[in-house]
Amino acid sequence: MKTFLNYSALLSALALCGALPLASPTLAFDRDSIQNLNQRQNNDVLLAQWRDTYRPSGQVQQLLNRIESRTDRFRENLDRALDESRLNGSDREDEINQYVRDFEVATNRLRDRYYNGQYVAADLQEVLRRANRIDNFMRRQRLGLGAERGWAAIRLDLNQLGRITNGVTRRYYPDRSY
Repeated sequence: MKTFLNYSALLSALALCGALPLASPTLAFDRDSIQNLNQRQNNDVLLAQWRDTYRPSGQVQQLLNRIESRTDRFRENLDRALDESRLNGSDREDEINQYVRDFEVATNRLRDRYYNGQYVAADLQEVLRRANRIDNFMRRQRLGLGAERGWAAIRLDLNQLGRITNGVTRRYYPDRSY
């Protein structure tokens, strides 16, 4: 009986200090929230391991540099292709150009934070989110060969980045290869 009372007192104390959710529906977590939280925590751990494991080899640094240089060339080829397409001067042209600028900013931030040894999980997710927008556009449009090949090269780099991160990226974009 004494053990039961101690256990009961411990549970009550944990519930009162917030370490244990109470039975109240307003304080209880639903199963999806807990799974999402666990998913994010697992991804954060894997991404931290990725940064720690691959930093000394220079493999990731080379990959990030290559993504940056390929993105610069892709932007130039895309701009030329858009100027020669029916999208020239349209809101859609402005939209894809903004997507590419946002992707460049996100990749630069990922590279800079990675080089400085900072936490990069959110930055990697942002790069992939931005890439997904460009990918959707490129899949729907037929543009110049230079733009299409440029994006294909970036996709290869994103796929390699996905492999390095132990498949974490696939959890965010399961319908894409990166």
